[in-house]
Amino acid sequence: MAPIAATLLCYYTAEIAFVMLVRLWQDKGLKNFFSQEFDGLMTAFKALEEELTLRSVGKKLVIPSFLEY
Repeated sequence: MAPIAATLLCYYTAEIAFVMLVRLWQDKGLKNFFSQEFDGLMTAFKALEEELTLRSVGKKLVIPSFLEY
């Protein structure tokens, strides 16, 4: 979460950045991304990968399954 907080602090005062981070955590589901097993984050990455495979630009970015470890 440090990169998110650092980015907010680059553009906003500490008070506003804190409120924004709390709102991201509580209202937008950020807490699901940073669970102990990172289940929410991995689910989001998988959804992004699936979405990218449907787009022409995504086909250039997603690693083909035969190259995965």
